[in-house]
Amino acid sequence: MWKACAVPVRPAGLSERRERAGSSEFLYVTAGEWAFSDEEVARSIGEILKDYEKLFGGASRPRALLTVLPFPGAAPANAWSAETRGGAVVFLTGRAPSKVAALAQLNASLTHELFHFWIPNGLALEGDYDWFYEGFTNYQALREGMRREQLTFQDYLNAMGRAFDGYKAARGSKEVSLLEASQRRWSGNPSLVYHKGMLVAFLYDLTLMRGTAGKKSLDDVYRELFRRYGGQEKRADANRAVVEALSGMPEMRAFTERYVQSAAEINLPAAIEPFGLRVEPGGVRTHVAVAAGLERGQRDLLRRLGYNERLDAESRKLHEMLKKRQP
Repeated sequence: MWKACAVPVRPAGLSERRERAGSSEFLYVTAGEWAFSDEEVARSIGEILKDYEKLFGGASRPRALLTVLPFPGAAPANAWSAETRGGAVVFLTGRAPSKVAALAQLNASLTHELFHFWIPNGLALEGDYDWFYEGFTNYQALREGMRREQLTFQDYLNAMGRAFDGYKAARGSKEVSLLEASQRRWSGNPSLVYHKGMLVAFLYDLTLMRGTAGKKSLDDVYRELFRRYGGQEKRADANRAVVEALSGMPEMRAFTERYVQSAAEINLPAAIEPFGLRVEPGGVRTHVAVAAGLERGQRDLLRRLGYNERLDAESRKLHEMLKKRQP
């Protein structure tokens, strides 16, 4: 997330580690004692950078700097803030005592922030298009988490349920397009660009993959944007460029007009039904799950996203047990 943060004065115990990842080099800097090791964080950074270089078809820059520091004052263990500028990322984070929890939190933020090296920092685009470089990036960070086996398929679906709840709360009584949401980000509800953008990215990816039998996905949109605008000097209008790339994929013009350019409401239960997913009835929060009796095409699509029948069956059993325990 792009959040303003105050960087403390150079602390004692500063350590540095320089590594290569694909075509680029990065410097990892940290201070103090953490539950994780420098080697573990550097390995995560390297893996994510190489994955994104492969996704985009090229490195965003030859060198990068990543700094992880504690908050200057007292902070909860699960608190974090980050800012990405150019090829530099600064993380301020609480100190989780558990290595597993600390690494999980850092990995989740890394997958988002490192994506910004390419989008928007690697593109010669200008304008208010937070809906894409923040909302869609939230979705891509989830996909990266699954690729690295940091997240399960159910984690992915759970995130969509939370995004839908956040979207309903953020939009209030008036539906706005994603383009308008970005323009109003600082005068309205800023969380709308994250929640609605993430949901639209989710539906776009599923729709494109189903329409092309898995031959195309949202990844292809990013590759096309980087091919057109990566490393260019003359800057283009961002919203126009992104809308053209999204609508230029096979049979995706109507989708883009409806969910990006127009103020269409997202009816999540109806929107995900064709893909073999469903919103389970009841409960205070939205819970997305795989439907029973999947068709072959639906099963193939979900498998490409990371669906595993055995793990899904175990997740269903656990969910039913938890429901029975509720008063």
